[in-house]
Amino acid sequence: MNSRAADPLISIDGVILDEDGKMAHISVPKKLEKQFRPSLTQGSVYMFTNLIAVDTKQKAYIYHHQDYMLQFQHTSMVNRLQTRGGTIPRFAFNLCPFDQLPSKNIRSKPLIEQTQQLLLWSEHGESFDGDNIIQQSKNGIVVAIFAGLTVGNFSGQIEASSSSATQVFIDSDLQEIVKFRESYQWEPPALQRHLPQILQKSPIEAAGQIYKIEQLTALQPSSFQRGATYSCIAKITAIVPSIKWYYKACLSCKIGYNSISETPRCDCATSQPMPMFKLPLALTDDTGSIEAIAFSSIAEDLVERNAYQASQNMKIHATDHAASLQTAVGKIRLFHIGMSTDMSSNFSIKYVIRKSFPIDKPPSTSLLSHNEV
Repeated sequence: MNSRAADPLISIDGVILDEDGKMAHISVPKKLEKQFRPSLTQGSVYMFTNLIAVDTKQKAYIYHHQDYMLQFQHTSMVNRLQTRGGTIPRFAFNLCPFDQLPSKNIRSKPLIEQTQQLLLWSEHGESFDGDNIIQQSKNGIVVAIFAGLTVGNFSGQIEASSSSATQVFIDSDLQEIVKFRESYQWEPPALQRHLPQILQKSPIEAAGQIYKIEQLTALQPSSFQRGATYSCIAKITAIVPSIKWYYKACLSCKIGYNSISETPRCDCATSQPMPMFKLPLALTDDTGSIEAIAFSSIAEDLVERNAYQASQNMKIHATDHAASLQTAVGKIRLFHIGMSTDMSSNFSIKYVIRKSFPIDKPPSTSLLSHNEV
């Protein structure tokens, strides 16, 4: 897991398999990177001892096969095995039908079956060889597994998008791909009528309907339920000085500290606080203005520095915003805007910036509508 900070590492995360093919999420906190990173290699067999189980029911953007993950601590041990593990599969997937996407909202899961669109961002879209896939599809089905996708609600529709953890397996010898291919009955004549559609789109093109701020503010809170977001193009006109610009979170799991007692709310064995952006911004277009919050890496990208760097010479009071944070002001961006629908929250700003893209030179994306993949 990475951020746009000067030191981009957040943690080392992975999925481990045992001899019965059972899966679990493991995580090495950033502070233990040097201790364990040299000992871990994908595809190798290990015996782990002295790990701790951490509750993950409330955590997003991680593997959610169980309600816990295994986290390394200083006393954990990693022993590589040479004589065991021959029966452990190299890959394993918890495949999810497209019609179950709503239940996986804001969670990463692989997908299978049914016609559906997949959105591949940045390097995943740029490296996807669409011309070759279409050519192969003319002679037979093309079967792929897209693992590590993030599922979310965009403009009122559930979509699956690539993430930093996404891996793509196309026509490989994986058991799941072989089994799916053998079960498929279409011959080349029928396949010609069901060729994949692969479109290269900029973020603006992929955004679909672009809302004006006036339209966004007219939407009812119910329109933002289940994490729904809406696109708008706006200019950052100010950093709102009425609230704190960062909060304290656990370095390992990123769960925020209690704002009153400044104590951790997570179950990590050793929780170390770190600053995280909670940057209030004023967004303006030709129809009006709204105030929205940019968190974490979204804010880092806008102010061009991370919260730890910015906090070194700053106080948390609203009147002490550093001039360096003003680099965000004046930028015109494509924003995906959501809303905090927690009615119990006392936070005055409800709109949240979920994604942000420059519109002068946007990153490339691929939009897939595939009957075979």
